[in-house]
Amino acid sequence: MLKVLQLVFVILIVFYATSLASPNSFNIDSKKPRKVAGSPSPESSSAIDSKQLTNAVRLARGLPPRAPQFRRFFPGVRPNPFNASASNPNLATILGIIQITRFDDGELVGYVSRELNSIPGSAASSQTLAITTTLMTALNVKFTPNDSLFEITALDGLNPLYPFLGGAATSATSVDLVSGSPNFVYITGSSSADVGPPTVVGNSYGSVPSESSIWNYDKSTREITATWINADKTSAPTYLSALPMANSTSLVLIGDPAAFNATYPGSYQLKFTLMTFQ
Repeated sequence: MLKVLQLVFVILIVFYATSLASPNSFNIDSKKPRKVAGSPSPESSSAIDSKQLTNAVRLARGLPPRAPQFRRFFPGVRPNPFNASASNPNLATILGIIQITRFDDGELVGYVSRELNSIPGSAASSQTLAITTTLMTALNVKFTPNDSLFEITALDGLNPLYPFLGGAATSATSVDLVSGSPNFVYITGSSSADVGPPTVVGNSYGSVPSESSIWNYDKSTREITATWINADKTSAPTYLSALPMANSTSLVLIGDPAAFNATYPGSYQLKFTLMTFQ
């Protein structure tokens, strides 16, 4: 009998020692899992997402490798490099053509043409922007509107030396648009110029001062307007107008519609609206 009791006592000691060495041992008093130093808790273990493991670790654990992932593009669908941040839509670059209507009654006149207009009586190289009545010959443009005046870039048609839609003075001494004056500036292709008074940077009309950062855009109406800066650095009253000529019509900026129309009969005020195809 004594030997049996000794054997039972030895078995109990071995069982107790084994339970202490096990990371999954239980506290006799609390009946809750005991945390062993260096071993992860059940909560942290369950939080590990097996999808985040590398293939080497997954294979070592007896898990299958991760499925390959591809960036899929479908025919005719390409990522748009001009998408804007939803928090700042002003950073979007916009592409389209410019529709032209009469300012007074909204009648469709046509579109800004990619075929330039040569000025009668001027040098053969004196060219301005004109009007076309067909979409096939409309000028494609792009711009990035912001809170200041900005440039509009021509994507086709204009001389690569003068890729921006700008305004060119008719002479070096007539650069201001003011109320009561028939003065005007041609809308031309221009080299880039910062916002400010006209300067000689090069344009498709001639060796006269010009500006390229003159445009405004209303996102709600898609209307494009212009603001000319006079020599004294003040913003001029600026209106878009058509100036009929012998074989075509040039696009111009004016400071006083009544004074301009009285001097150039047949001219009429215009409105520019962007047409997009996105």
